Formats: sequence, C-alpha cells, structure tokens
Amino acid sequence: PNILTYILNLMFSSITQIGKDYLAKEKELQEERKKVEKKQEDLCTKLVDTTLSTVNKEIKQVHANQARITTEIQQLRKETQVFGEQAKEWIGLHQDLVETLKEVGDLSNWYSIIC
Repeated sequence: PNILTYILNLMFSSITQIGKDYLAKEKELQEERKKVEKKQEDLCTKLVDTTLSTVNKEIKQVHANQARITTEIQQLRKETQVFGEQAKEWIGLHQDLVETLKEVGDLSNWYSIIC
C-alpha cells in the first residue's frame, strides 16, 4: 500500500503540476495576447490619425486653391470689364477719326472743285 500510495501521490503531484503549468502558460498567453491587441489598437489609431491628418491637409490645400482661383476669377472679370469699356472708347474714337477724315476729304474735294 505504501508504494501504491506513493505512486498515486506522485501521479497526483504530477497532474497538479501539469495543471499549474497549464494555467500559468495560459495566463502568460492571455497577457501576451492583450499586449498584441493593445499594440494593434495603438497602430490602428496612429494609422487613422495619420490618414486623417494627411486628408485634412489636402482638403485645406483644396480650399486655399479654390479661394485663390475665385479671387483670380473676380480680378479677371474686373479687368475684362475695364478692357471692354476701353475697347468701346477706342471704337468710338476710331469712328470719330473716320468721320473726321471723311469731312477732310469732302472739304478737300470741295476746295479742289472751287479752286
């Protein structure tokens, strides 16, 4: 009976140790899993932050470009309007010059007929 008790105690002790080792390893793996999950979460957060930062910079640039283009369009409209008004003045001056030259020609004809 002593040997049987000794073997049973030894088996029980071994099984208990295996159970303890298993629980310790399981706990170690859970802690490692938690660390990996935390690292993944941190990396995902960093990726999202970086992506949003990049997108926000590009959006700001688009808005700045849009504002600059709008300002340039307004300036070009003003310049086009001024140019149009100047062209009308030049056309008017040209027509006046043509009329004056016609009158000078008429006067020159009249003078050559009289003299």
